[in-house]
Amino acid sequence: MYGEESPKELPKELTEKEIEKWLFEEEPRNNYFCCLIYGMDGTGKSGIVQSFPLKDNEIMIILDLDGGNLPLLKYHPDKKILVKNPLTTKLTKEGIVIDYVTTMNKIKATVQYARDNYKKHNIVAFCLDGLSTLLKHAEYQMRIEHNITVDGGVMLRYWIHRAKLFIEILEQIKALPMHKFFIAHEDFIPKDSVDLAQVKQKTNQMMFQKLRCIREDNMDFVIFKGIIDKNKFAAATEGKEIEFCRVDKRKNTADWTGEKIFEIIGGR
Repeated sequence: MYGEESPKELPKELTEKEIEKWLFEEEPRNNYFCCLIYGMDGTGKSGIVQSFPLKDNEIMIILDLDGGNLPLLKYHPDKKILVKNPLTTKLTKEGIVIDYVTTMNKIKATVQYARDNYKKHNIVAFCLDGLSTLLKHAEYQMRIEHNITVDGGVMLRYWIHRAKLFIEILEQIKALPMHKFFIAHEDFIPKDSVDLAQVKQKTNQMMFQKLRCIREDNMDFVIFKGIIDKNKFAAATEGKEIEFCRVDKRKNTADWTGEKIFEIIGGR
C-alpha cells in the first residue's frame, strides 16, 4: 500500500529449523495489549501507561519523543520503567540541528533490541509516546532523503514514502512479543466531520484497543476520564467511560486510579 519500489534484495530463504522455531517456540501474542491512547495535552495519557501493572523485575521501555514521562516516574518508585528520548542532534555550519535520520534509526534499532533481548531483560511492555512527533520526524527524513526543502512542495509519492517510514516503525513495535502502547495527540482521534489522513486511519486500524482521554474542569475538581473507543479483548466494554483521577482543588489532593483502566480492558 505504501511502497513504490521493489526491494533491492530478496529476503533470505528461511531454513526448516528457523520456521519451526518461529511456529512453536515464540510466545503467543493473542493476549497482549496493542493500545492507542489519544487525547489533548494534559489528559493523563502518559500517566495511564506508567500505571500498567508490572510485576517484580518486569521492565517497561518508554521511547518518549515528547519528553513528558520523566516527571511522572516519581509516582512509581517501585517499578522498572526505562524512559528514553531517542532524539539525536548534530553540529552543522548552521549550528546544532536535529539528526532526523539517526533519530529514526535509533528508534528502529531499539525496537529490534527489545525483540531480540526481551527474555534476557524481562521486558514485558513497550511504549512509543509521541506519534504526532514521530510522523513529523518521518516527514523530515523523507525531505532529507529526497532533497526537498522544509518549505518546498511535495508530490504524492513522497507523502507515501513518509507514511511508509512511519507505519513500518509501528508495525515493528506491534510485532513485539509483549504489551504495546502508542500515545498520540487529538489529531489521531477519528471524527465524523473530519477525514483523517490515510496514515492516521491506518494507525487506528492497527490497534487492538483505543482509549480516548478527556479532562473536565469545574470550580472544585479536575476530573480525568478514559473512554474505550475500541477493545478486541472485550467488545462489550466499548463506549465505557472510566474516571481514573479526581483532583480536589479545595484540599489540593489527587486520587489516581489509573490501574483501573487495565482491569476493565483486560488482557493481563
